[in-house]
Amino acid sequence: MAGDAGRGPRWWRGSILAQPGYSYYLIAMLFGGTGFWVARIAQDWLLLQLTHNVATVGIASSLQFAPLLIFGLWGGAIADRFSVRNLVMIAQFTIGLSSTALGLLALTGHIRPWHVFVSAGMIGMAQVLEQPSRASLISQLAGVRLGQALSLNSIAFQATAFWGPALATLIIASVGTGYAFLTNAVGGFMTVLLYTRITTIRKPSRVQSAGTIRAGLVAIKETSQIAWTIVLIGVLSVNLFNMPLIYADMANKVFSTGVGGYSWYNTIAALGAIGGSLIAGWRRDPIRVRFLGINLFIMGSLAIIMSFSPSSLVFSGFAFVMAVLFMMQMLFSSGLVQLTADPSARGRIMSVYSMVFLGGQALSAPILGRVIDAIGSRATLALNGGIVMVGAVTVSLLIGRSTNQQLRWIDGRLRIIKRDEVFAQAASATQAYSATQA
Repeated sequence: MAGDAGRGPRWWRGSILAQPGYSYYLIAMLFGGTGFWVARIAQDWLLLQLTHNVATVGIASSLQFAPLLIFGLWGGAIADRFSVRNLVMIAQFTIGLSSTALGLLALTGHIRPWHVFVSAGMIGMAQVLEQPSRASLISQLAGVRLGQALSLNSIAFQATAFWGPALATLIIASVGTGYAFLTNAVGGFMTVLLYTRITTIRKPSRVQSAGTIRAGLVAIKETSQIAWTIVLIGVLSVNLFNMPLIYADMANKVFSTGVGGYSWYNTIAALGAIGGSLIAGWRRDPIRVRFLGINLFIMGSLAIIMSFSPSSLVFSGFAFVMAVLFMMQMLFSSGLVQLTADPSARGRIMSVYSMVFLGGQALSAPILGRVIDAIGSRATLALNGGIVMVGAVTVSLLIGRSTNQQLRWIDGRLRIIKRDEVFAQAASATQAYSATQA
């Protein structure tokens, strides 16, 4: 199997798909992603049918996120100690068992809301293991082609976001929610089966297994690129990750396009995300934190302009561009962190990254909803865009200060130069002036 990467046409040998094991990983992602979306729609719909209360849907969603926020650091430490492939297999097997139980309860008519809550909590605990382990697994499989790997991973997941909800609707309407949960179970078990074919996984060394949570946090603090990237992704997550809430209010109250408009905005955003994934996969130059700061500033500016959209069509166009930039920011940030991180601490570092990224979204969603109710989606979008712009500028200035750099207008262009060069230029100018006066 190891020799497969050197066979086939040249275009294949230069592709991430030629890497041993990655094709199996990608197929597993398609199965797992499809099951995820089918089960997500079925879970929300089932809770609404059982309780007629939207709040219960929020509770189930929180139960899926809360374990990662609380135990995420420990999940990263575990990922650095054991085989990441086996950890993902354990997580997916747990999801498969949980979905099987829900499916059987639904089919027999014994399903209750607390069953769904328990299942959501189990899936949340499985995510504690899976999120950092999957990130490390992609790095191990991809090697130097990490950018391509992350791009294809994102495209695969966004593709399942297209057909997953449609498949869920078809299954629920024709045979019921029970079979929708069983579909997710099949996805989990198929992932486990496909992962048994991945054999080129580097096992953790003794040094790696001795890592601690504190050591992972120290590694982030001592690696400025990682630390600033996590800060920037946190600014993005808190302010612009919950765009579906904006879409819902714009469709419902501003443009009066109803559920069709809401679905259209999300579909356009998914297309933009695929476009952003393709752009991220094509880029070959190393990503710098400076680029992430500039891209984040552009996103904030776009959000403000987007808030003044005169029609639903114009708003849709902005939604597409925003999704492109968002996916580029996410993939470039993840790639920079993974490539910069010490392999012995990568699991713990990526667990912090996931906690900030997903935690910011989970914590800001209720606040964003209240702000939208108070001032409207247009004003909220403009406000968040302004916060993002200020955050991008502030972080960029702090990065410049920590790296002893300054912005200077030189020869009609804005340039970044070292402070030492500023002092040298000032001293040279002073000497030249003194010479002319003499």
